[in-house]
Amino acid sequence: MQSTRLPCGTRAFQGSAPGVGCPSAGHGAASLLNARSFSPDAFTGTNSASHVVPTASRRCQHHKSDATYNRGLSCEHRYSSALSTSQLRSVTPSSTPSHHSSSSSFPSASSTSASPSPHSHLHPPTTSDLRLDLWLSLLQAAAAQLTSATTAATAAAGDVASRLQRLTQPPPPGFPAGPPGDQTLALLSDPLRFLSETTARYGPVVGLLLGGERVVLVSGRQEAHAVLVDQAGSVYGKAGTAFFPGSSLAGNGLLVSDGAVWQRQRRLATPAFRRTAVETYGSAMVSATEDMMGRVWGQGGTRDVYADFNELTLQVTLEALFGFTAPERKHQTQQQQSQQQPHSTWQQPHSSTSSSPASSSSSAASSEEARQIVAAVEKAFTFFTQRAATGFVIPEWLPTWDNLEFAAAVQQLDRVVYGMIARRREDLAARHGSVAAAAAAAAAARATATTPAVPGDLLTSLLLARDEDGYGMSDSALRDELMTLLVAGQETSAILLGWAAALLAAHPEVQQAAAAEVREVCGETAAPTAASVRHMPYLESIVLETLRLYSPAYMVGRCARVGTTLGDDGRYSLPAGTTVLVSPYVMHRDPTVWEQPEVFKPERWHELQSREGYQGYMGLMSGLGPNGAYLPFGGGPRNCIGSGFAMMEAMLVLSAVLQRYSLTLPYNSPASLPRPQPLLTLRPEAVVLRLTPRR
Repeated sequence: MQSTRLPCGTRAFQGSAPGVGCPSAGHGAASLLNARSFSPDAFTGTNSASHVVPTASRRCQHHKSDATYNRGLSCEHRYSSALSTSQLRSVTPSSTPSHHSSSSSFPSASSTSASPSPHSHLHPPTTSDLRLDLWLSLLQAAAAQLTSATTAATAAAGDVASRLQRLTQPPPPGFPAGPPGDQTLALLSDPLRFLSETTARYGPVVGLLLGGERVVLVSGRQEAHAVLVDQAGSVYGKAGTAFFPGSSLAGNGLLVSDGAVWQRQRRLATPAFRRTAVETYGSAMVSATEDMMGRVWGQGGTRDVYADFNELTLQVTLEALFGFTAPERKHQTQQQQSQQQPHSTWQQPHSSTSSSPASSSSSAASSEEARQIVAAVEKAFTFFTQRAATGFVIPEWLPTWDNLEFAAAVQQLDRVVYGMIARRREDLAARHGSVAAAAAAAAAARATATTPAVPGDLLTSLLLARDEDGYGMSDSALRDELMTLLVAGQETSAILLGWAAALLAAHPEVQQAAAAEVREVCGETAAPTAASVRHMPYLESIVLETLRLYSPAYMVGRCARVGTTLGDDGRYSLPAGTTVLVSPYVMHRDPTVWEQPEVFKPERWHELQSREGYQGYMGLMSGLGPNGAYLPFGGGPRNCIGSGFAMMEAMLVLSAVLQRYSLTLPYNSPASLPRPQPLLTLRPEAVVLRLTPRR
């Protein structure tokens, strides 16, 4: 397939990397060595073995116009039925390092073709079958990767020549001033220091040469507002942004899509993230937290709570996306749902309380699917952590062993997710006559404030979403959005919780006041709820201040689609194709905006919270915040769609933790705070804390 030249002078990136903070698309410094002008086939999965089943649909949809990209029935469903059973077997490497746990990565999977046998999991493949599956899958991946590599290498050769030429050329007229020479190594060696020192020396708009690319670093409020809000879409877009590590994992989801495709997907997904919808996941967040504390933390001790939060947020995200409930909580959750919703006609297809063989089989299949997703996601996260640590020197399309294993992990995810989408469509059609009828029933239930007779997870919400013409998402688009939400939602929340816990441990007086507020609202034993945390302004200020100091997305990228100007009276000239990097990390530490910007001061938010008409934390996320310099989830129309979900999860988890445990640093010294790891996102290193039960 021919690559497509974009207005920004670069070929399209159709993928996204996990751990980018949120779908507002943060850019990590570690991605700066990743060339931006590879063929789109290398990132969409059209030539990748990571999309064995949906390959045909990716090809056919690639040629559709933006307006019709997501409409109609998916090609995968039709294409997968023509594949042989051997092509749909799972991939089962015997031992793969895990980002979250020490368990082996790839469990066996049942076939997830259009009509899977409900008892297929009862007949596990033999060891020889699994070994053959692995090699077949890796050979498929190698063949596809070689094809992709040939195309991408050809495109990259021309791009390298252009970059080398820029190294000897002066900046274009009117380009912002900045440090001489290519600054890639300086940025990669210490990203946060480079950002702070460079903006301190050259001002809020800095011209840089990074990897042979002309880049503008922005930290001024006026300039950031122009890029992210005022001229978003018309002048500055996502397509063509340099140094963004594309990936087949998240596909063309909200994180990286642009133009009419992004606008349509955003409209379809927005209802699922309104406050009333997000609050329905509150009880699952608290239940998962209590399960972690009882099962893992127990009587306390010293633990890396960041690792624990990674597992917790993955469980919460899986439950919100797919309705997966941990086995320990499944029966209790079903009893609560039956008591709270006695008139609902829907039972989760894979969560029935019936003890019949069919229902037991479905429940086991659901648990197996969850296990497969966890294993594949852990493998993918490990892969991207390793790539980020090496500056993405080796592109994903190169057929190395690590890349092939990653392709197999994405293939595993695709098989499970596409199978779940197909079964959910079938379930809805069986109960309502068609998916469109189910969507109408759900809309009528919302209008009358009654319980809809459909599952409450995001998979169903996105599947039932309809545009103004009555069309929904295709399976391919739905898969991309689910994967984007999975990787971005899990990463962002874990980072926020890790930094918040570390800061609470480093400031005992703040922690004591927050714990007292939780006790005042919830008492000693009552679990926090989405309603009760609205009455915890001090805890809210702690979360807001944590995001100010350690926003997961410490750089946000855009590309100038056309030649434009920036700054007071248009003093700077930016040629078309210029990448603009806005730095929330620097803006959140601007001494002209923030008093004592390096100090953790939750009380700085109290004045805003006490203003008349204050509507909660989401009001502080609009635009670029109340002072024009607060953008922890991005800014403008492309701000993170899941910001409300992340904020509520942080409030609920922290309130539940503070209700039961006190947190202290191992050496009772602020110097033992974890160091930041500015890779794709601003992760903390291991957050090792001492946990002491309060009761």
